[in-house]
Amino acid sequence: VATMPSGLLILNADLTIRLRNERLLAIMGYPEDIGRPGSGLGDLFRFEAASGRLGGETAEEAETRLAEGLRAGRPLVAERLLPDGSAILIQGNRQPDGGFALTFTDITELKRSRDALRRAKEQAEGALEELKQTQQSLIQAEKMASLGQLVAGVAHEVNTPVGITLTAASQLQLEVDGIEKMHASGAMKRARFEEFLRMSRDLAALILANSERAADLIQSFKMVAVDQSSGERRRFELKEYIEELLRSLGPTLKNTACRIVVDCPEPVEVDNYPGTLSQILTNLVMNALMHAFEGWPSGVITITVHRAGDAEVMLDFADNGRGIPPEVLPKIFDPFYTTKRGAGGSGLGLHIVFNLVTTMLKGSITVSSEPGEGACFHLRFPRIAPATAPLR
Repeated sequence: VATMPSGLLILNADLTIRLRNERLLAIMGYPEDIGRPGSGLGDLFRFEAASGRLGGETAEEAETRLAEGLRAGRPLVAERLLPDGSAILIQGNRQPDGGFALTFTDITELKRSRDALRRAKEQAEGALEELKQTQQSLIQAEKMASLGQLVAGVAHEVNTPVGITLTAASQLQLEVDGIEKMHASGAMKRARFEEFLRMSRDLAALILANSERAADLIQSFKMVAVDQSSGERRRFELKEYIEELLRSLGPTLKNTACRIVVDCPEPVEVDNYPGTLSQILTNLVMNALMHAFEGWPSGVITITVHRAGDAEVMLDFADNGRGIPPEVLPKIFDPFYTTKRGAGGSGLGLHIVFNLVTTMLKGSITVSSEPGEGACFHLRFPRIAPATAPLR
């Protein structure tokens, strides 16, 4: 008892003090005349009250509260903060003879460590939340950059058929005005009228073909752009949607020697997030153009889609480009890792792809590659998305 690291106070059944050790006095700062065997708890609580340790409670109220708790058989566990800043853990239990044993343990250092751990945990949680918000901002910025690139490409591409349509319409208007004047003056000749009909037919065909081309581009752009910006879930046929996406990427692919083949032997209808899938495939295409085919005369990307049972879809995105070096392969999904740091690479493209596949599509993505033999990204995700998906 004398060498215990904790203070000890043993009470009889009537709550008189049977035993206390010297450690109790050292820990609690009690004078020698406090807690002598045979005395009651009153002296102890009066010292506590006089020292201002009981707050607004009187010595009698504190003694009554302790006595009621002990006699009710409830284990006593309480922490006390002394005026000098020491933290004391007080524990008490009923003894077999009807008395009670109370221990007083100095937990000041433990409490400091615990508080430091709590603060560190709060700081880590705050940093994690800030990281998540930063990540969401980066994903949103990447999505908007992708959408902006799509807008610029489509705008440039639509300009050609619209320009041809305007030119043809203007020419047709001139021809109509000319034939109208000839008819009004009575100078109309059969050969000139037949020439007018032939030219009008050619101009109308040119206007129609280019108007349809512009309409197709705008429709593809509208579908992909709305999906990318809204992030809504809907039901769609996978092959048709991929082909729509590739049409919208046509302006980007037009100036490259790369062609894309979609291999989907059977219809695969999914209920998922088309905007997420659009961003994933766009990032994979741009990654292939930047890395796989740089300096190559031509290249082929093959997108293969098939069911994996009734519940899942497998999508392989493969290129026949330069491949990925073995030392780079384990790092390609890491944030900010890029081999094109000085050439416009942000290191976020494939990291965002990984996050979108795993969080939004609730799927998985792996990659296989051999130098000089291309690379293949293997995506696997539910055909019907879960009821909810995390916010981006």
